[in-house]
Amino acid sequence: MWRPDVAPIGPVSIVISTSEGRMIVLRNGKTIGRAAVTIDGTIDQTSAYVLNGPADQHNWSRINLPGQSAAMATNLRGRIHVSDYIRRNVQSILRPGTTVVVTPDTL
Repeated sequence: MWRPDVAPIGPVSIVISTSEGRMIVLRNGKTIGRAAVTIDGTIDQTSAYVLNGPADQHNWSRINLPGQSAAMATNLRGRIHVSDYIRRNVQSILRPGTTVVVTPDTL
């Protein structure tokens, strides 16, 4: 599902559940997209990231969550797979400040 018209402006957040194999995309707190995802390997803990610059430069920073240290960081680059359709649409709305949360929990 991809419906960016539900919330045409506002901050973007993406939440990925590895246990359910799905992702939701929110803009201004409203769901504008959902998709199936696969992730190579396992994810043992929740991780959060924020985009610091242009999306095409892949300038993501990990946010240390309570109880986590930098040493606990999980590298997700190239491990998350979605359809090309969703990837293109998500890429088109990414802006600095976009957040991504990847969790082994359910949505």
